[in-house]
Amino acid sequence: MLSAARVFCSKEFVQRSEWRWWSALLAGTLVYVIATITSVGVALILIMGRMSRSELASGAVPDIDSAMAVILLTSQLLVIGALVILAGWRKSDWLSNLYLLPVSLRRTWVIAFIAMIAVLWGAAAVWDHVYPEAVRADGQWGSELLLAPGTRTVAFLMVVIGAPVSEELLFRGFVLPPLAKTRLGFWGAAAVTTLTWMATHFYSWQGSLEIMVLGFALSYLLWRTGSILPSIALHGLWNGVYAALALY
Repeated sequence: MLSAARVFCSKEFVQRSEWRWWSALLAGTLVYVIATITSVGVALILIMGRMSRSELASGAVPDIDSAMAVILLTSQLLVIGALVILAGWRKSDWLSNLYLLPVSLRRTWVIAFIAMIAVLWGAAAVWDHVYPEAVRADGQWGSELLLAPGTRTVAFLMVVIGAPVSEELLFRGFVLPPLAKTRLGFWGAAAVTTLTWMATHFYSWQGSLEIMVLGFALSYLLWRTGSILPSIALHGLWNGVYAALALY
């Protein structure tokens, strides 16, 4: 039987990013801010364009669910596109710069992945039992998008694919590795990016702690495998379970 040390230990993280920590941090911040502002503008243009003059004159409230869906989808696509361009700057290998590398399905990695899922979902079940009101409040806006007939399909794709891909590319594929070159080391950089990622979700303190634990688990997968593909898979699986529970 494989020992726990053998399953969870790993060789030193291989540094592949060509970016310096300060330039990656600045570029990542600008990408996030510009994508958010642009997506809000696109949503306003599209939603307001669908309203008649009489509705606009009367001060009618636009469809909030549709507006949120447009904002989230647009921002996710902008983040992904911008990071692919930045990672391939000066004809460099953008796949390596973003750690989008294939991963062999070694037995130890599969066991570690499954064990991590079991621990995370077990902790989430306990959290939901102890703080049910906070959990429901944190997931309310996502549940509304998933349950609204006009945004259900798009919202599910955003939650299960868009969010995992865009967030893992930004926080753990683009920003974390250059930060790991500094005195922070890998786990110090993981702490910085995880706390920053946690702050972007605007959850209660209970939900924020859950996100923080998930962030370290996703960082561990990058450290363990040298690729963000397992992190994207776990992130998508995690979001997919919550989306399925909201729908059914």
